[in-house]
Amino acid sequence: MVAAFLAIALAMQVSTVLNRVTELAQKNDLAGAERVAVEAVRQAPSSRDAQLALARVYLWEGRYREAEKLFAALVARNPRDNDARRGLEQIRAQSRSGYVVDAGLIDDDQPEQSLMPAATVYGFFDPLTKWLVSGSEAHLHTDLGDGDSESLHGDLSTVLPRRKIALEGGLGWTRFPDGTSRLMPEATIARDKFSLSFDRRALLRSAPAVHSHPFADVTTVRWTPDMNASFSASHFRYFDQNSGNSADGYWLVPMRSFLLGASAAYRDTKESRFVNGIYDPYWTPIGEREGRAIAAVTWKRVNFHVDAGVAYDRITGTFHPWRATASTSFPLANGATLNVSAERSRTAFYTANEIHASVAGRF
Repeated sequence: MVAAFLAIALAMQVSTVLNRVTELAQKNDLAGAERVAVEAVRQAPSSRDAQLALARVYLWEGRYREAEKLFAALVARNPRDNDARRGLEQIRAQSRSGYVVDAGLIDDDQPEQSLMPAATVYGFFDPLTKWLVSGSEAHLHTDLGDGDSESLHGDLSTVLPRRKIALEGGLGWTRFPDGTSRLMPEATIARDKFSLSFDRRALLRSAPAVHSHPFADVTTVRWTPDMNASFSASHFRYFDQNSGNSADGYWLVPMRSFLLGASAAYRDTKESRFVNGIYDPYWTPIGEREGRAIAAVTWKRVNFHVDAGVAYDRITGTFHPWRATASTSFPLANGATLNVSAERSRTAFYTANEIHASVAGRF
């Protein structure tokens, strides 16, 4: 009699677990929701509601591997369990392989024109482990001559939710306009709001790059307190043994439908590459200090971004950098998305127009 009464009480307690974890999640208390769900599973290991509650909490926490196992077990036990099936389908939809086809055009007054087609395919070994393969080209046209560059890149990333750690590593190959080839490694480790990264990047925005193979090894420490702010410091080691450092950050504040804020930056290079009125073969800021005001807004389906300010460089003196960008996206009939953006910007040594278009979808 007592055992039966306790069984009924336990069943009633477990039956409320779904409502309880939902209430806690709505209060942004995922840790509390997890404790409730774990205790419910401990008390009633075979309870469908307890297992479903824990699976949902893992899903909300981004612990997709564990959530997928629980949802899959519930569906295997009862194929008509629509709640478990929806959770499983949500995770597997996010894990579908996909593609991105991209093209960019840059026209500046150095003068230099660049056409940059690219293609990427990606997939998942599990819901939190992603692989990516991409290929791209750059066709450069300048008054100093023309040049082409090709790149291939592979990337692997994963997330360890319990430790709040994200890991990413990749290796690429680039053939520069002068025919020189280099391996292009990269690696990132991020924990919570901090990240440490290393990457080797090609520097092809200055016209004389068509006769060289400029690249830099860049190490960056970044702090991102929230989605509207970021601060970083970087060290650059260039292919010709030159070096440099930079620090920058921005902070945005939501005001009605706008994001308003400011950014600041400091950039310095050990040796200048400014020769005869042009950076040869890559940009080398010397003691540059910069401040900008920022405004962003979304109107209907178009995103607008404007930033402008004042900067000083010991080589070029005082100048007024600015940037204006508009971007939008359109759904396509096959479930893919067309993304289009246009930008006009002014830097220390050129004014540029950029147009990018991409189609992204899932297989």
